[in-house]
Amino acid sequence: MQRANCLVSLGGDHGNTVPKWLCTAAEIAVLREIHGDDAVNEIEPVDEIKRSHRDERGRLLAIYGGAKYPDQKPIVESMFPGVAARVFETLGELDLDESFFKATGRLKAKPAAEPVEAEAADDAPAFDADVVEGDEDDEEGVGDDMNDDVAAQAAAEQARAAQERKDKAAAKVAAKAATARATKKKNSILD
Repeated sequence: MQRANCLVSLGGDHGNTVPKWLCTAAEIAVLREIHGDDAVNEIEPVDEIKRSHRDERGRLLAIYGGAKYPDQKPIVESMFPGVAARVFETLGELDLDESFFKATGRLKAKPAAEPVEAEAADDAPAFDADVVEGDEDDEEGVGDDMNDDVAAQAAAEQARAAQERKDKAAAKVAAKAATARATKKKNSILD
């Protein structure tokens, strides 16, 4: 029979947990029945022992024999009826979601991006001149504000795309273009 260490949330209260060591799969099933389906967490398989179904059922009755359903039926006897009842042997038989098992690793934060130096901007790829620089000779018209908005959005999108590629120098150039376009639009509104 497979055994595991785990944490039991008493009465399903996750703020009130106790550790249980070397629980068999059948004992975990009984604990879940007593305390709630999500009460047994951080399950960590440790070893296997040789024990008969009859011996395991007797052990569970000795420990949890007094636990009863609200209608006063004994929990262990209801789960494993009969003297020679088959009990759970492995954790796999319990069909538990993987979230009930102990995590074996931790995620790490990504390292912070290093600041881009001014020299790196010289190596950046060129961008579309229509987006980076506006045509100064345009006459003010109905569609100019829309063109400025589209151009500013395109420059900002290029900046985001460059950052996603981790092309820091290109991102800096695109960000400058977006800032220049926004400044130009702001100045044209103020004039």
